[in-house]
Amino acid sequence: MFCGLAGMAVGSAVTALAMRQQTMNKRDEAATPSIRTRDDTSISTQDGKKEPRRDLIVCIVKQLWPYLNPAICNAIRATVEPMLRDLPGPLTTLRFTEFDLGIENFVLGQATVHDLNNGFLQFDMDVNYVSNRRISLKASYVGSVGVDRIELVGRIAVVLKPLTKVLPCVSAVQLFFIDPPKLQMNFTGLAEIADIQLIKSKILAGIGTALKNVVVAPYSYVAAKVDPDCDYFNVYRPPISVLRVTLLSGEGFVDAPRILGRDDVPDVFCKIALGASDPLRSRTVWNNNSPLWDRDEFFDFLLYDYGQSIFLQAWDESNGALDSDDDLGKAEITVRELLLAAKNRTVKLSLIGKNGSPTGSKISIRCDLIPLAKDVSSLISQTPSSETMGGLITILIDHAFSVPLEAMEEMHVTSKVRVQYGDKKFETLLLPGTNPHYNTAFHVPISTKAFSQGGGKDITLTLYKCYQENLLKAPEETLLGEIKLPYSALERAADITINETHPVGSGGTALRYRVSLHGIDLKTSNPTSAVLSSGSAIEGKVVKTSEAGMVSDAARATVNSTTAGNTTTTKDKSDKNADILKLTAVQGRNFKYRKHLLQESHMSNAYLKIQVGSNPNNTWRTKTCYKSKNPIWNETSAFVLSGPNETIQIDAYDNEEGRTYRDDKLGSAELKVEDVLLTGGKKEVELISKDKPTGTFVTIQCEKVAA
Repeated sequence: MFCGLAGMAVGSAVTALAMRQQTMNKRDEAATPSIRTRDDTSISTQDGKKEPRRDLIVCIVKQLWPYLNPAICNAIRATVEPMLRDLPGPLTTLRFTEFDLGIENFVLGQATVHDLNNGFLQFDMDVNYVSNRRISLKASYVGSVGVDRIELVGRIAVVLKPLTKVLPCVSAVQLFFIDPPKLQMNFTGLAEIADIQLIKSKILAGIGTALKNVVVAPYSYVAAKVDPDCDYFNVYRPPISVLRVTLLSGEGFVDAPRILGRDDVPDVFCKIALGASDPLRSRTVWNNNSPLWDRDEFFDFLLYDYGQSIFLQAWDESNGALDSDDDLGKAEITVRELLLAAKNRTVKLSLIGKNGSPTGSKISIRCDLIPLAKDVSSLISQTPSSETMGGLITILIDHAFSVPLEAMEEMHVTSKVRVQYGDKKFETLLLPGTNPHYNTAFHVPISTKAFSQGGGKDITLTLYKCYQENLLKAPEETLLGEIKLPYSALERAADITINETHPVGSGGTALRYRVSLHGIDLKTSNPTSAVLSSGSAIEGKVVKTSEAGMVSDAARATVNSTTAGNTTTTKDKSDKNADILKLTAVQGRNFKYRKHLLQESHMSNAYLKIQVGSNPNNTWRTKTCYKSKNPIWNETSAFVLSGPNETIQIDAYDNEEGRTYRDDKLGSAELKVEDVLLTGGKKEVELISKDKPTGTFVTIQCEKVAA
């Protein structure tokens, strides 16, 4: 059913996009982009099950890809040319004379369709793009520099949002690279230039930066609005949460041999990044082969997609003024892999050296997901630290009205919006037209340290008109007007959000935008630690704890049984590789009065029956919470886990203890272990009764632990 819905939405979007593209720009058939797919290309759903290839997925990427070329080219030019001005001598005059990435020759690989969630549909696909279009640069007194081949490898996400109940079932399509794509370039015409490597590094760095500022998460490119009346506020995808990565310890680091004197014991520090974010540096642990960091050695990042990678690089710090730090190896793991593989949300990463071989060294990290919240008390309730995120300002630039862009002969006239918060500056793309849709989101994390040193900063939105003789030259800017938003006004606004269309300058020009402020939910930053800290050792039986000290005498199910088909097998409880799932029934919400014929109505006496997997013997019953609208169980059970795709079945009952009636079933819910782990270990689910939502909710927590 889900795949049918996905196919219908994708197919409808493809049809609408194709019609829009045909109307806007009829191309000759010979110029149609060449799309190649690997023979083994297939689609897998989020649970890992592969399905036959869907040409619809390939088709929609084919339709969207040409939209990226002009956007990326403009961004690369605007980013690379200022960087080239730092080159020595006459190379400072290096400028683009020819620039086109083209739209041909890209290979599409493995695709994953994600579960329909939060009102949008997303699928990811591997992309290997090779451009044979020529890129040329020329410098005074030096000559030409060319790039005749660019190879780009990455994983791209296509998001259909918002979804609608009328064809084509989607209002807008956006796409982005989940991680920065890998770039390779073949340079030509450099034989006469001594600074060949310097030019290469500048151009590669500039292209990488331009891509990150346009189409790498958190930025996304709205390729098309199927519904032109859909505004960006409905298209925008907010961050999932704050990802807190804690650096724990290292092992296996060896002394560096010296020609004279004793071998050098490493002074280890690490740099950690998430996706396209700037890397954050840890403190150095001096003279130690097994470094151990403090518990507060953590780093906060904004998480936009579970497919984003955590990049870790270990270094040996050098004290000499002329010595560079030594590379000890690197590792990477996606957030999805970490959350599903980690035990106690901790994973040990093996470092890989420059030659691609394991170094024998390992680094242990811990991962926690911290939800964003409307309560902004986290800005002042935490100990000020440069690495601690206390809040987030989100700035959405939708579009401008009546921008005075008069036509000029042999001139490209565009506009852009510059956003400034303190010393941080962001810009939209250059767009033509008098009513440009910028469709851009900017995120400004606020650290507790920065907030403690002066509070929030005012926000400035500035609209510029830009002129270019040709697209290869940097634009000249003319100020049209600006909007100043005091931080105090944002604090006082309803829901801490300013949502308005505001005049800019004179002449009826206006800008539509939204600015909002969020804190982080410190109460759920470590969702399972408090409850599980009192758990007993696992010895093949259900382990139950209760903060209230009221543990039910209900039957306990063993946890050393898993089901394979119709055969029940048993894992040895001494198996160190076994995954143990600690599942906590935390609380309920909005349990209603029960009305019975011929007897007095009463508040529910609620208890839960929870089954993990398909084996009915793996069922556990909680205690009964009597006459409570919002029951609190805080009880934990342990199960052997065969994999994250195991289902959790929750059945809620009203205990008719002491009566002749059977216990009434209040509702049920079913979800996967993966669904809970990917939300940081805590999830609230709504109970369903007779195929209808009940308005009653149950919160559970899950954590994988070592056997």
